[in-house]
Amino acid sequence: MTPNQQTIQKIRKLRELYRLTQEKVATTLHITQNGYSKIERGQTELTLNKFASIAKVFNMTMQEILDLDENLLLPTPPTAASSAGNEQKLLEEYVKTLLDKIKLLEEKVDFLEKELQQNRPKE
Repeated sequence: MTPNQQTIQKIRKLRELYRLTQEKVATTLHITQNGYSKIERGQTELTLNKFASIAKVFNMTMQEILDLDENLLLPTPPTAASSAGNEQKLLEEYVKTLLDKIKLLEEKVDFLEKELQQNRPKE
């Protein structure tokens, strides 16, 4: 996967995480839903101006999006097309994945809190 494809994937995952439709993001960007969809599919070039505008939608900088750890973004939930017999197993795996991600985030928060305390100026 190219860096551009990775960035586009992060943008799509962020949109899903924020529970925004392509239509809502497109409206905010003053483009059509079809135009935005083409960005997410990699059919239209993601220019710096478009990237900066998209980052603002998520109240982030371009660098923050680039620095996102894709492993910490929520996975796409199992689809309804899953067979009934497999559905329970898929849901259990999905919940386990989410719990693992929560644990990783908690560990990162603990680490960052310790770093912050160590680097605070002494009064």
